[in-house]
Amino acid sequence: MKFSHIALALVLVAFMLGTVAACRTVAISGPQKYKVDISNVLLKMKLELDRDGQITDATISKLENVLAKHEEEFAGKGSYLRAQEILQLEEIARAEPAKAFHQHESIKMDIDMIFEMLKTEIK
Repeated sequence: MKFSHIALALVLVAFMLGTVAACRTVAISGPQKYKVDISNVLLKMKLELDRDGQITDATISKLENVLAKHEEEFAGKGSYLRAQEILQLEEIARAEPAKAFHQHESIKMDIDMIFEMLKTEIK
């Protein structure tokens, strides 16, 4: 009797672990993938600005890659256009260091606007 309880408990634990593992491998694509990709890069960008006062080349490259990857489907969306504007603002900040603070403040505002746009653009 005691053995059957232990066996049943092990089966339940195995089932629960399998369920948790399956939940982690949920695939996303299309609009949800774009939303996740761009959100991750923008959060990293905002963190870098708040922490270091500048955006790394790697993060800029990631944003460029996300935009290139999703260009066909999202090129006309407001969030996509704002993200392109962020790249332009960062280019100005790097070319003219005296304007960097102002450009970075504008980038932070654009990031906040993109997050608001994503709430309605992609559900």
